[in-house]
Amino acid sequence: MGNQPSFPILDPNKLDTWRIRHCEIVQGEYLKEDKNYDFGVTREDFNQLLGAVDGCTTLGNHLWEVLDPKRAGMVATLEGIAALAVGCTDSMDVKLNFVFKHFDFKRDGDMSHDEVVILLSSTLSAMAKMEKSGILPGDDQMEKLADDLFLDADADKDGTIQRKEFLNWAKVKIAQQVIGEGEEVFRADVLTSFGLLPEAPARPPAAKKEPPVAANENSDNSNEAGDNSEAAAEGATEPVAEGYAA
Repeated sequence: MGNQPSFPILDPNKLDTWRIRHCEIVQGEYLKEDKNYDFGVTREDFNQLLGAVDGCTTLGNHLWEVLDPKRAGMVATLEGIAALAVGCTDSMDVKLNFVFKHFDFKRDGDMSHDEVVILLSSTLSAMAKMEKSGILPGDDQMEKLADDLFLDADADKDGTIQRKEFLNWAKVKIAQQVIGEGEEVFRADVLTSFGLLPEAPARPPAAKKEPPVAANENSDNSNEAGDNSEAAAEGATEPVAEGYAA
């Protein structure tokens, strides 16, 4: 059956324990016809949206402080839901699939140029705010990035981007920033790949597999090794799959 990835136990008020299925619950709430959510939401509406996940009572307020840094009193709803996908704990493939479906407004499996611009702008803006580094995407920059996507990925030149075309393009672009196959992808890697972090951040060192400590080893040495590993963990940049602990 193979090794299955392990995920943390859900705490509805900690985003880094959410899975994409919880983001889908919030998205479903947003799309309900009787709710009539606008493209911009207030803090109260944002809390109500996230409250669709049972037990989620404080996460909305924590995320609001991140997504509304200028205290405008309004957050773009699409960006807010994209932030949930950015910060939850799931694989890159799963997150990219969710983001594509989230911005496929016609629900027909492909995206127009305008939809791609909104996807890139909303998702990368949420990521930059949550990473608390880099620059927020500008309209011209996202238009140019969408142009590049269509040039590189629209294989049949039909003027739309299909899900598979988008996924392949995004993964190739991000992979150019990550050294080595199987390396963990961090939010800073993604921002650098899309030109929103001018200088690539130093990647945390890969974990070394130490030989097992013999039973008669000095216990002080074991404690010292543990202290060193904790210090390394504190300095590590947050991985995309691990998410953002709000």
